[in-house]
Parts: sequence; C-alpha cells; structure tokens
Amino acid sequence: MCLIWKDTSDNKGNDIEHDKIKTGSDDGLSEISTEKIYSFYETTEVTFYPMSDEEIRAYVASGDPMDKAGAYGIQGPCAIYIQEIKGGYNNVVGLPIARIYQELKRLGLD
Repeated sequence: MCLIWKDTSDNKGNDIEHDKIKTGSDDGLSEISTEKIYSFYETTEVTFYPMSDEEIRAYVASGDPMDKAGAYGIQGPCAIYIQEIKGGYNNVVGLPIARIYQELKRLGLD
C-alpha cells in the first residue's frame, strides 16, 4: 500500500493506492496486480489576527516561514498570530492522520 499526499491551496487531497497481488498457479508463481485509488480531501480554514508590517518583517526574518507550505507553521512561532481554526489541526500541520485512519478502516485496511 502506498499513501500519496497532495497539498492544493486550502484543501489537502489524499489518495490511497491499494495494490492486491495474487500469487500461485499450477506451473509455479504468477502475479496478478490490480490497483484501486481512493481519493478524499480535507478543508481547514485558518484565521490570523491582524499583523503589523513590523511583525510580518520580523516573522519572515526569523526564517521560520521559508520551508513551509503557505509560509507559516501553525505549531511554531506563528502560533501567536492564529485567531481561529475551522477544521483539523493535523491537516494544517501536514497530514490529516485521523481522517486517513478512518478511510483505511472504511476500506478494511486498518
């Protein structure tokens, strides 16, 4: 099984690829592979408190946003500017793990 994660602006899309391989035949080993892809997405809205130009410059100068999708890390120094989250925290951090588990469970792959 392979899990592929994609970030699409405010939505995070997730594909679960599941390969089934059957082996064994009268004349030795044979493999038949079938592939199914299940897709879902999560949306999370993050609202910031207003930031002054000075605060923005200081945050950028800290280097923290430079390696982040969306240029902020909700779990780091930027947390002091987060006013509200509508949706899943883990989705903002990077991977909606609870939803992935629920999807795997629904597919009988838990």
